[in-house]
Amino acid sequence: MDSIADQITNQCEVIIYDDGSTDDTAEKIKQHRIVKGLDACLILAQENGGISVARNNLLEHARGQYIWFVDSDDKILDNAISNVLGCIAQHQPDILFFDYNAWFHDPTPRMIRKGFQRTSFDGKPGFYQNTDDGLLYNATMKSTRLHPWSKIYRRTLFKNGTEFPVGKIFEDVTVVPLLSAYAETAFYLNQPLVAYRAREGSILSSLRADKEIESLRAVKEFKNRYEKNIGALSKKSHLITTYFAALQLRHIIKSIAKHPDKQESAFLIEQCLHEFKSIHGKNTFYALYACLREGDFFHFIHCSKRLIQAHLICWFNKQKKA
Repeated sequence: MDSIADQITNQCEVIIYDDGSTDDTAEKIKQHRIVKGLDACLILAQENGGISVARNNLLEHARGQYIWFVDSDDKILDNAISNVLGCIAQHQPDILFFDYNAWFHDPTPRMIRKGFQRTSFDGKPGFYQNTDDGLLYNATMKSTRLHPWSKIYRRTLFKNGTEFPVGKIFEDVTVVPLLSAYAETAFYLNQPLVAYRAREGSILSSLRADKEIESLRAVKEFKNRYEKNIGALSKKSHLITTYFAALQLRHIIKSIAKHPDKQESAFLIEQCLHEFKSIHGKNTFYALYACLREGDFFHFIHCSKRLIQAHLICWFNKQKKA
């Protein structure tokens, strides 16, 4: 909150959501200068409903023209708000994409400013107009970084199908691509505005192998929402969606293959392959073509390796049962 309070102007609205904390967090927030001196709105939840409930509630209370989600663990970097306001005033994009810095454990100030810069958009810096084949959606998916806090959205983009799914993990995968598909314009600022802290023990860093399958189900849920509210994906977008799902699958299979119970491992991998096929709707060769066409040779080789491994594990398991 300090990083926001240091930069906030009267052009900004700040809404803080306390998701049912059981310690003295709420009282500390009430005493913070961002509430006492800058009139930030504090929403107190009765119980912890999860991150999707929090974001959906924040959207209901927001009245500003643009939305920027900032997680409690993260910091906005120096001059971030002035850069955002200047970019919006000049270009008025539906989405502002920007870079971020990532760090682990407790960083030094130098690490926050300089280290681990990552992108949220697959393209050159500048202004973009969306196209019929889904330029903004494609660039968002190819970046593979679908967290909502590395983008700022025009509030009117949050419409049909953009509510965050309650009780699900990988909720960002379901919503963020759809926002990019709805956008007509975007600006990519290749400058880090957020310092993101990757915590050990966070939801995504401590997932069990069987829970990682949810990333594929989130892609499928997004695809269902897209087809319901917009229509069929373009040929290009379908390839990129398949490529993104293949990257998820590669990671999941690598994790599941280490499962000590080989029969359980085979069962989970069969589930993965089923979910993956329900996304692309074609055969394995199409999936590998998508990796080669939209990724690079490195990803093609490693995705091929994991797909072959998955099919072999399933085949050997069937032979044992026969």
